[in-house]
Amino acid sequence: MGEVVPGGAAHRAGLRGVESGGVPDVILEVNGVPVNAFEDLLREVRRYRVGDRVQLTVRRRGQVFPVEVVLAPFPGR
Repeated sequence: MGEVVPGGAAHRAGLRGVESGGVPDVILEVNGVPVNAFEDLLREVRRYRVGDRVQLTVRRRGQVFPVEVVLAPFPGR
């Protein structure tokens, strides 16, 4: 589980993290590649550049759905 940083790409895409106070979203895939841990997610996202669009498969409260994210620099960097 992770935090969704305000102003970051995940936040702008509508993802919910632990800071939302509810059950956080779980990212299952990045462009069809399964991710089972945060390290997997980082490895897959790092294959792309800022400005690229990636398709995430997300689980929220038992519902699975796609989310398109436009990659951005980490806020504050």
